[in-house]
Amino acid sequence: MSGVENSTYVGGLNQLNPEAQDFISQGDDHLKLIKKCLLNTFPGFSRPIDGALFPWSQTPGAITVYAKFLEQTGRIGALEYFTSPSHPDGAILRANNNLSDIADPAQARVNLGIPALADVLLKSQNLADVPSVVDARNNLGVPAATDVLYANSNLSDLQDVAIARQNLDVHNKASTLEKSQNLADVPNANTARANLGAAAQTDVLLKAQNLADVPDKAAARVNLDVPSNADLVSAISAALIGLSAVTSVNGQLGDVVLGAADVGADPAGTAASLVTAHEIAGDPHPQYTTVAEAAAAAPVQSVNGMTGAVTLEEEVLQYANLAAFPVSGAAGTLYIAADTGLVYRWDGSAYAATGLQPIANNTVLGNVSGSTATPTALTKTQTQTLLDIGWVLQSRSAANPNVFVPVHALVAVGTETNVDVALVPKGNGALVAAVPDNTTSGGSKRGQNAVDLQTKRAAAAEVASGPQSVICGGEQNKATGQYSVVLGGLHNAATNSSAICLGGNNNTSSGLYAITGGASNTASGGIAICLGDGNLASQNYGIALGRSNWSAGQYAALLSGYTNQASGLYAVVGGGY
Repeated sequence: MSGVENSTYVGGLNQLNPEAQDFISQGDDHLKLIKKCLLNTFPGFSRPIDGALFPWSQTPGAITVYAKFLEQTGRIGALEYFTSPSHPDGAILRANNNLSDIADPAQARVNLGIPALADVLLKSQNLADVPSVVDARNNLGVPAATDVLYANSNLSDLQDVAIARQNLDVHNKASTLEKSQNLADVPNANTARANLGAAAQTDVLLKAQNLADVPDKAAARVNLDVPSNADLVSAISAALIGLSAVTSVNGQLGDVVLGAADVGADPAGTAASLVTAHEIAGDPHPQYTTVAEAAAAAPVQSVNGMTGAVTLEEEVLQYANLAAFPVSGAAGTLYIAADTGLVYRWDGSAYAATGLQPIANNTVLGNVSGSTATPTALTKTQTQTLLDIGWVLQSRSAANPNVFVPVHALVAVGTETNVDVALVPKGNGALVAAVPDNTTSGGSKRGQNAVDLQTKRAAAAEVASGPQSVICGGEQNKATGQYSVVLGGLHNAATNSSAICLGGNNNTSSGLYAITGGASNTASGGIAICLGDGNLASQNYGIALGRSNWSAGQYAALLSGYTNQASGLYAVVGGGY
């Protein structure tokens, strides 16, 4: 029995083993030995034999062996031993020379279609080995560093500031007026006033001076046609020339105080007592017949042939104006002044206006006395109370800062310290900030009981069209789902029931109860949340926070980071990139 020999290479194997009497159980050991020797003898063979000559070396410095294989059978046909270097004819390249034994490297590069080292740019050089920087920039279509402006220079590297201003159609600081200077930097105030059509302060009269600053008072009096004090004194003096001075009054000299007796008048109080007695007398004019006495003495049977209840028609006369009326009017006659439309009666001594008369502009006549009375001009408060509109008043402000855009307000009033204000639609009506007109101005019809306070839109459909939906403000937003809400921002959409957009720009809450906020987020899964920039939560209960993250699995959550994806059920990504 020979057993299993010990060998490392094929040459050390005994071809007589195993012997016939060896144990069958040692067969696997013989096979393992053969495999080991083959792998050690022919290392590096990893593809089929093609019949060519293949070099290999067992160890550095060992003899290079070339094995020739038969293409037909794949077996080793013969082993030919050569010692280094290669054949004199240069037909064979040694692997350990790394192509340094190529006869013509230039021709080899041509055959392989690759350039020489001198003909390429090395990545590590960062384009420092470009032979012509100018040609390279021209080929790439980029300018030189000296031909561009740098952002951190803030335009201080402009070649010609004047031409730059001209190209931008702006003026330099020296040729403009600073707002904070309040026109103190106007180069020529006289020319500026002339352009504005305004006068200088020295050319006008100030209200506070009360004409004390009139430069030529004499010319002013002539223009006003009024005399001076000296002219009045002179005129009065001239009128008094020739009149003798008063020496006494009713025989009294000096400072004389005249009494009633001096001028033949009744004592003080006489007239008042007579008037009082006349007023309280039962019949102060007994010499005249009263109406009752005349009716009792001789009742009227007819008037101008008419009996019963007789209505006497008054004569109506019209004149150009009140000055054209007769000096004395007639009783029973109405006089109309054509220029004013007023109607007058003659009261025995003068013309008195009668009937409805024209009233002053912006005047309301009414009666708030609590009983029947003649109408009077009502105040603003009385009018509001009479019309029952005094609980909420209109007001307008055009003072700073509302000079260019005035504010019209509805102001609650009342005796209480605090008063609520309610705008109450009727039935299923919506509360809106614009009248729907199917245009971008008023938008489409709002949903039942919707609240839409948005005032600017690019399309008529950008409104709170869902039932009970809400848009609190912003621009180009829409809430189409029932109970959906957009708090504000630009171009946001809440399109499913109870979906919410918290604000931002270009967010879409299309899932049931979905919530978005930030920029360009989409929550299409039910009860999904997307906050940040460019995130997507496409499955139910998903959460995507951060930037450009995608929650693609149910209950999956991305809490932060950039361009991450959580696609598995209950998957969680805390952050990162």
